[in-house]
Amino acid sequence: MIKLLKKINSYRGFKKEKLKESTAVLNNPDRGWFSLYSFDIEEDIDYEKKFKLSDKENLVLVLPDIGAYKDKENIENALAKLENIINYFSQNGKSIILRVAYDHEGKGIENEPSYFQIVLRHAEQIADFVYKNRDKIFIYQGLLIGRWGEMHTSKFIDSSRIKELNSVFDSILTNTVYRAFRKPVQWRMVRFQHSIENAVNTANLGIFNDGMFGSESDLGTFDCTNKDTSWSKAWNRENETGLIGKIACTAPIGGEALYGEGFVARNNPDRYVSELSALRVTYLNGHYDNKLMAYWKNAMFNRKGIWDKSTYYEYIGAHLGYRFVIKNVEVRKSGENIKLCVEIENCGFADIYKETCLFVEISGDEGVLRECFDEKLNSCHPGERKHFTKEIKKVIGKLCIYADNSGNKRVYFANETVMTDGSILLGEIVK
Repeated sequence: MIKLLKKINSYRGFKKEKLKESTAVLNNPDRGWFSLYSFDIEEDIDYEKKFKLSDKENLVLVLPDIGAYKDKENIENALAKLENIINYFSQNGKSIILRVAYDHEGKGIENEPSYFQIVLRHAEQIADFVYKNRDKIFIYQGLLIGRWGEMHTSKFIDSSRIKELNSVFDSILTNTVYRAFRKPVQWRMVRFQHSIENAVNTANLGIFNDGMFGSESDLGTFDCTNKDTSWSKAWNRENETGLIGKIACTAPIGGEALYGEGFVARNNPDRYVSELSALRVTYLNGHYDNKLMAYWKNAMFNRKGIWDKSTYYEYIGAHLGYRFVIKNVEVRKSGENIKLCVEIENCGFADIYKETCLFVEISGDEGVLRECFDEKLNSCHPGERKHFTKEIKKVIGKLCIYADNSGNKRVYFANETVMTDGSILLGEIVK
């Protein structure tokens, strides 16, 4: 009966286009492979030579070394140089992940300030800088300390100091920029729910796991021997993955994937896909580790459907972050108007985090009618299909749909019929 009513109410003056998913890897904002650019903040940089940008990557991880300022309270000169670099990447259309560190040599303790008060002072200045550039910076990683800024091997790594440093960033950024810690146990240090059931991320704080797949413990990210969930201890892989999946509902997850000999030997390539999906991973280093990248590029994703004969590298690259596909569209009569119902699926590993509006546009002899859907695209979560509806004036012309995020960047759909401007032709209103 429901199908019959839909057929009766469907608008016969609408000629629908065929809607098929594409295997294209979309260069959408705030997701995908990234390149890492590390440098000493004091060096004179020829941007074009130092920073060779890829047209196929939207994300960059900017990793400045401020070790030269380790015992100076004022780092405004360093931040002025960093602002020029941030502007360069932003003007070239890149979404920026920023991690400021004292060390790029694996000598965290040696290259850090002598006193914690100096670290706090630097944190205040950096947090102010990030807030000022909040429209350009997608994620700020770490808390300055440790080897490569990864929050390990530091004389300042104890719980009380992590909480104190975090409070500096929390109070200044006030959730305006996503942030990330290296390990979930560090995340728990600054979150006070004390149970996995209530571990809701209320402060835009995600995880950057730079040891992903390097071993069964992800190089110490997890404690595979731990069977309980004591809040202050590292958990086993299964429990940490469950928590990270929850954290990913409100903050991006990413990092670096490594070729762990033992991990590869014990698991087939499908394990990588299932883990990345469970963790809801948004971004990965596309160049490190090269051995794992080669392994994924040589392994065929032999499954039924459009991804058959693709490589795991192609499949993973296409599904990092969000990936929206328009599955169907219906137009029904609604008095003198028409009601548009668009079915959209998020095939990606993760959510889209920046507020993203969905627009319908009808172009005809009378001009262009453009309307915004009431519901945001953010409500379509990974693995879900969702119906978006909008009642609009009946106008003769071509019916299209497109999406823009809060940074005024176009979000492309993974349909074969996507046009160069990112819109999708749904069909035509002919009478």
